[in-house]
Amino acid sequence: MKGLLGYRIAIIRKSEQRSFENIETLDQLRTEFTAGFGAHWADMEILKFNQLPVVGVTVYKTLFPMLSKGRFQYFPRGISETWNEVLERKESHPDLSVENKIVLYYPYVVYFYVNKNKQKLADRIERGLDMALENGDFKKLFLKFHQASIEKSNLENRKMFILKNPTLPPNIEFPDTSWWLTQ
Repeated sequence: MKGLLGYRIAIIRKSEQRSFENIETLDQLRTEFTAGFGAHWADMEILKFNQLPVVGVTVYKTLFPMLSKGRFQYFPRGISETWNEVLERKESHPDLSVENKIVLYYPYVVYFYVNKNKQKLADRIERGLDMALENGDFKKLFLKFHQASIEKSNLENRKMFILKNPTLPPNIEFPDTSWWLTQ
């Protein structure tokens, strides 16, 4: 995912947009707003570690009605997820929209796992991914699926709050985002 999931834009109630526009500091977000999030999602720990109040929910689909009813004020989603999720729920939750001023960022990596007894498969997958990176096919495929969301996110015009990710292994190599962040 080349770091894409670490950029989080909130789904909010349309009526709350003005309140979010007044956010200037991470401390304001901490003291005035509560997030809704999947209780067992890997990045729940990141939100808690950064002292963001968060309501954990075990069933994903309940997050949207809970947000609509004001149980929390925002639902941070990856920039490749946000607009589709609002669009998919347009009829059932017409009061929801994409927040347009801030973005949360934390380093977030996605790993590709195979059975530890399948070393040949792991080597072949790694070789194929390396080839796709070298010849540009990976970049083309990535942009095919994510460029529209990247452009909609308008990251360069959002106030970015950088969060620490305590779940990363030591000495992790962060993905190069420079080629898609400038698209």
